[in-house]
Amino acid sequence: MTETYKPAIVVVGYNRPQQTLRLLESIGLAKYESFDITLVVSIDKSDLSDEVATVAESFKWDFGKKIIRRFSERQGLRKHIISCGDLSEIYGSVIILEDDLVVAEDYYLYCCQAHKFYSDSEIICGVSLYNHQRNQFANYRFQPKQNLYDTYLGQMVVTWGESWTKKQWSNFKQWYLSHEDKLPSENLLIPDEISGWSRSWGKYFASYIAENNLFYVYPFSSRTTCFSEVGEHNLKFQTSISQVPLMNGVPTDGYRFATIDNAVRYDSFFELILSEKTKVGSVSGKDIAFDLNGMKRFSGGKKYIVSCQKLDSEVIDTFGLAMRPVEDNILNNVKGQHFKFYQLKTPDIPFKKQKKKAYRYPQSYDRLRYEHNDLTWRVLLQYFVNEITNVIVSHLKRLFN
Repeated sequence: MTETYKPAIVVVGYNRPQQTLRLLESIGLAKYESFDITLVVSIDKSDLSDEVATVAESFKWDFGKKIIRRFSERQGLRKHIISCGDLSEIYGSVIILEDDLVVAEDYYLYCCQAHKFYSDSEIICGVSLYNHQRNQFANYRFQPKQNLYDTYLGQMVVTWGESWTKKQWSNFKQWYLSHEDKLPSENLLIPDEISGWSRSWGKYFASYIAENNLFYVYPFSSRTTCFSEVGEHNLKFQTSISQVPLMNGVPTDGYRFATIDNAVRYDSFFELILSEKTKVGSVSGKDIAFDLNGMKRFSGGKKYIVSCQKLDSEVIDTFGLAMRPVEDNILNNVKGQHFKFYQLKTPDIPFKKQKKKAYRYPQSYDRLRYEHNDLTWRVLLQYFVNEITNVIVSHLKRLFN
């Protein structure tokens, strides 16, 4: 008998009552197929937790039981999220939604069906409701390679809407308890920036995924979007940088989930993982690592790597930068000098680390034009002049007022 999944919806609240209301309203407008779905609003201790609780108490939930959980002492985001994941022990599965999100109309239906489809796979560690459209570490766009399916697999960290079954969470929790506060200062299997997250639960899950070669199921069309408002890990200003288009409506013909064998896969660096059948020149994809964003310091033991970095190894081919997504330049043998195909002298030895004072990852004029659809320096200069003028005028007004 196939297991039926009805994840508890867990709203993570702290000190943002209006954002919590916005999320709850989007949850209330979504589609559900039963009336026994538990909604948990979990509220950490803050100066505004009473206001958050008032919002939660006033919200009408028509599809099951509503539970408001409050902490009498400050938990912090990592401990709070871990405790929310533990609710999978009670409910069998959970959907975790932080308060700066809103959800798509079919987010719950999609999540239930995804868990059902991938329930027998040991390499799936959870279901992501969010679809990245930006590599947040290299500041490049991310366009997963399209195919005939609605899903792909990724090892990228996700904190903007995720779901775990009891088994998936239990496997992570066991690993977490043996690694809590013991992670190394750097891990070559994940982007450098993640290792520097001092208070994050996400870096633990990212490390767990990479160490065990697991994957989230990702949707090509996002079921959540993020407002990136000022909060626990964004102390400066609101930005639209994490906003992505939401899926509209509910598919009438169901979901086309990619099988494990047919799914496109990406590693934690947002790099395509090549299959054995794929070839670059005469080299099998199983022997090739991609480093098209210039973030890696290790090939993972692969004998070959395609990279935009300058490495001390033999160049056997070069590729240009024209097609989208970026990996299609290599897969379609686009000629040029932007990417180099290296045969590594020592595949097991890490690359030389960049200087701390340098930009974290290599940038180039060609890549910036590619990212911004041929935005030229002439256009950029006009933006620069306008901004400088605005700053000067602002300072003069303050000086003379």
